Amino acid sequence: MATEPLIGITGRPKTAGELNMKPETFRNLHLDVYYCDYARGVIAAGGLPVFLPGSADPARYADRLDGLLLTGGTDIDPARYGQ
Repeated sequence: MATEPLIGITGRPKTAGELNMKPETFRNLHLDVYYCDYARGVIAAGGLPVFLPGSADPARYADRLDGLLLTGGTDIDPARYGQ
């Protein structure tokens, strides 16, 4: 059986307060938020999702991942990459 490709998925930095999490004592807790639909899509395509912590050194993951899913943000014009 072939090994599934490891696909890194970026998250979004949030605080518990931004997400209205309770109790209030958690409001300054820093979180990385990931959307399950991205992981489901990677799995459906035959990959193995890896959630990447925002505080991680990208170089430590670069040689181990087979792909990277950059989530969120605005769309990038394909002309920027000559397409």
